[in-house]
Amino acid sequence: MNEMFILDELYINKYGIESYPKDGDLLDKFIYYKYKKVGGIDPDASEEVMNIHLKSNLLFAGFQAYTENYAWRKYQIKCNDICYRGDTIFNCMELLLQIAGHYRKEGKNQKIDIDSFKKTEFYTENRKLINKFIYWCYNPGNMCVVPYSSKYYSLNYAKEYLSQPGYKYCLKDSADRYFRVLCDYFTSAQTIGPVEKIVERLEKNDKFGAWRDRYHDNIGQYKDDNCFQPFFEGNSPKQFFVITDKGFEADIKDYMEKVITALKERTKLLLVPEAQKNHL
Repeated sequence: MNEMFILDELYINKYGIESYPKDGDLLDKFIYYKYKKVGGIDPDASEEVMNIHLKSNLLFAGFQAYTENYAWRKYQIKCNDICYRGDTIFNCMELLLQIAGHYRKEGKNQKIDIDSFKKTEFYTENRKLINKFIYWCYNPGNMCVVPYSSKYYSLNYAKEYLSQPGYKYCLKDSADRYFRVLCDYFTSAQTIGPVEKIVERLEKNDKFGAWRDRYHDNIGQYKDDNCFQPFFEGNSPKQFFVITDKGFEADIKDYMEKVITALKERTKLLLVPEAQKNHL
């Protein structure tokens, strides 16, 4: 299996959504997906992406993805009585909102005006890099699965509330902070803020303990199961978004380039045959 831009795969090849801007650039396609909400398509919960997890994650050997009647285009995996739901690792929209917010004179950083965004100096000078970032954010390398319960919520809800300092606005849904907080949980069983609230609810489900116990004091197993090695240095999560004295443009470009490199590496790991994984 080769790398794929998941939005094209779903909107064009699988569902044939005619209004999808198939001839537009990747920014146009991304904005269409985020704002139009056509067809109830959820890339990180798609059958195609879930099937990649089934092949790449040794934890899921012998299991299958399935969909529930109320969400027929959203798939999940049930393994050892724990359900796993799809999630994106790096939030593409949050990065674009950082750029839009930097050039917006006033108002809240909630939605992107595509025409105004394309006229910003940063976009005109870095169009190729931004579209490349979007491409890799919607490749399998940016997709993962997290345990959830319909009664007790999901870990991806927690990540939505995690943020760190950004430019003009906080960078929300922060993968950087999520990995750090989750590693603290695995090593010390202590969590903070939104993650603590979600984990407490999940742990009311006895089956969730099997997921926690698998990774307790074993970050290496967590990385191996999920092919998360490109996001770590040893057992410490890498810091991708960093504010320096180089300024906005340099820091944003550095962030995109580091994320692209990591997602390329993870995509390769996801596509390694299972027999080879056992020897990595």
